[in-house]
Amino acid sequence: MMAQAEAEVSQEDMVLRAADAFALCLVSYGEGDRATALDWAAEAVQFDPAKPLYAHAHRYLQHQQTRSEDAGVYDSPQAFTAFINGGSNVPLYEAVSAALRAEYAAAAGPLRLLDIGVGSGRALLPALHERVAHVDLVEPSPLLEECIEKIAQHSVGVKAHPVKIEEFMQQSFDADAGRRWDVAQSSFALQSLPASERAVVLRWIRQHAHRLLLVEFDVGAAFERSRYDPARVQFVSDALSLGIDDYATSADIELVSQGFLMPVMFGYFDKTKARTNYEQPLTAWLDELRAAGFTSLEHRVVCPYWWSPVFMIVAS
Repeated sequence: MMAQAEAEVSQEDMVLRAADAFALCLVSYGEGDRATALDWAAEAVQFDPAKPLYAHAHRYLQHQQTRSEDAGVYDSPQAFTAFINGGSNVPLYEAVSAALRAEYAAAAGPLRLLDIGVGSGRALLPALHERVAHVDLVEPSPLLEECIEKIAQHSVGVKAHPVKIEEFMQQSFDADAGRRWDVAQSSFALQSLPASERAVVLRWIRQHAHRLLLVEFDVGAAFERSRYDPARVQFVSDALSLGIDDYATSADIELVSQGFLMPVMFGYFDKTKARTNYEQPLTAWLDELRAAGFTSLEHRVVCPYWWSPVFMIVAS
């Protein structure tokens, strides 16, 4: 009985040592010491070989040793496509589309809709309702072409704008300062803007749209802490571990892990690269919307997700 208790304690201690080693791996990576990061990842694997996250991180860092520069989050379009089309992203986008469609259906039509950061239309297209008469699509990436091709199957007026929202705002002002939309929406796109730039965009939306439908992640307070704060390190590690598990049975697990999830995880700690997103808690989003002039704010959870819960804010 005593030996069994000691073995259990020993196993628990090994798990804790692995977590500590992995935290040092992330900090070392963030400070630019890739060799030491690799050593700490190897130690994490040694202490807790049953945790897939550590093994995936170790393989990623081994591969990085042969690259002249680190991989970016979106360097592998194939990996991102496999990620977005698999795992919990399937029910996530189904839930987001259903929530958007419900908002269209409840509104008085016909609706003029502005979708900011529409991407390939993953959230928009299944949501389209007969009350939507016209859609302006704002998307700077090549994904816009896919959205244009697919939306042609719907009976809706469309105008595509292959620019960033800041440029579209200027174009819209130059063309028609009084242009307004019934609904503006953005799904997982406004998080890509720093708070100062986002404040300008939100004020513009308030002036040009009757309502805003905003879909984002509620990352919680831990994510807002300093780069190496233990609570933030644990939050990211725990979440990405769930992300790896989400694709464990997928044939694309290595592609998704090495081409997208690992660059995302290590990117959160990399001091040498500019941030690619500025996620924040729901409460911070609500504060930003109030500051932009929105007075009516309703919100609800749309879907649980391994990274953080997904919420929708209806602002006017």
